[in-house]
Amino acid sequence: MNRLHCTPLGASMFDDFIHRLQLAGKTGTSGRMALLLPSPYLLERARNQLRQAEIPAWEFPRVLSLDELAANLAGCCKISRVEQELLIACLLKENSAAGLFPYFDQIVDFPGFVAAVARLFDELKMADVLPEELEGAIEAFEGEIERNAGRDADIAELFLTYQERLEEYSLMDVGEMYRRALEALDCSENLLPYEQIFMAEFSVLSPLRLQLIERLKKRVPLEIGICFEKNRPGVFRAVEPVYQALVGMGFTAEFHDVTMKSMAALEHLRRTLFDDAPTLSDEAAGIGLLLCPNRTKELAVVADHVKTVMLQEQYNPQEVAVVLRDPGAYTRLRAEFAERGIPVDMSQSLPLLQCALPRLIFDWLNMLQEQGSRSSVTAVLKSPYISDNLGWDVDRLESCLLGEVIRGWNDWPAALGRRAPDEVTDAAWRRGWNELVQYVREWSGPVTWTQWAMRLCGLLDWLLVPAVLG
Repeated sequence: MNRLHCTPLGASMFDDFIHRLQLAGKTGTSGRMALLLPSPYLLERARNQLRQAEIPAWEFPRVLSLDELAANLAGCCKISRVEQELLIACLLKENSAAGLFPYFDQIVDFPGFVAAVARLFDELKMADVLPEELEGAIEAFEGEIERNAGRDADIAELFLTYQERLEEYSLMDVGEMYRRALEALDCSENLLPYEQIFMAEFSVLSPLRLQLIERLKKRVPLEIGICFEKNRPGVFRAVEPVYQALVGMGFTAEFHDVTMKSMAALEHLRRTLFDDAPTLSDEAAGIGLLLCPNRTKELAVVADHVKTVMLQEQYNPQEVAVVLRDPGAYTRLRAEFAERGIPVDMSQSLPLLQCALPRLIFDWLNMLQEQGSRSSVTAVLKSPYISDNLGWDVDRLESCLLGEVIRGWNDWPAALGRRAPDEVTDAAWRRGWNELVQYVREWSGPVTWTQWAMRLCGLLDWLLVPAVLG
């Protein structure tokens, strides 16, 4: 049975699904189960909790995002956001030089414009909108709503050109990846590698993702957990279409009650926090709400409030605590507080993948797996161990290669030769590239663990890591 678990605000199916996977691990049935989550933070949290259950490696459930599942089903990966933005930027420059897209001439170089266009195209693709449909919709609304006709026409034409360029280069963005996954589910009768799929913490699902869920539920039992309460349209307006779509697919909705006990003030906040005009009752004395215009301003608002509290209430800095759900999302916390003269006692320890050497090893393995894609090679080159060893200015290299389409190892030598600013740089790039490729070739083919360790030692010796670390 396909179930839709609807939890109230403040509750979640995350812990319940983790517990069920842990129990399945003890009985040897979790290896063919999967848990889908929407963010890297939740994915890492789920993996850490499952590791604590001491589940054997061969029985460890798959924990992945919906995009990763789509990539697995499609059998290929989408282009990175950087590659997508480079493609759009090249299209804008080419067509602007030809006198096309006049509306964008004045803003094409504005910081963030290309990124905004890339996000718009992703939203259109995930909404299952084709370029021809967008053009038809714009024509249909002509004269009915107030709009900028020149802007809309240029957007539709750019969207069409972008799609044609993707097809010309045999590239896939996120929308094309989902379409390929849907085709794979429609055309293949092969059994999926899962006997049960759980989804948690999703709130808004685009039409293409809903189509993927509809195909999946016909092949494997699905249980989805969303935060949704009936009769609270002001809070769950964005979630209600997802609820209706899933119920329309045949999911059986189950509404859960709040099981956690909390003080009256917190219960009041749970009921009123996301109302259009939130208010605090007498029950919530001592708990205040800080309203922020957006996520980027959140740290500044909190830091200003902490500064005010310290001055008015005469608190010492060590008497104030700031609690974060995901510290990785607030990388400017120390800087924001330092600008206001507030000392912060924050752990200096970093997650493993944020440390230079472990990150280099993981980036190196990812580069081998992606067969020398632009993003994977650039990530390796930006490691201080690599850039110092090769003597390259990687930022300059990346800037010079912006106009090149690089999909794998074979594209790099020609791109380096075309974009080298002078003969000295060209020679340095070729010498460094040949040295890098020499070590890459040593990693090709299956090996034993002992051979793998020897290759890793050779790589670290080449990078002088033992000498650097003392």
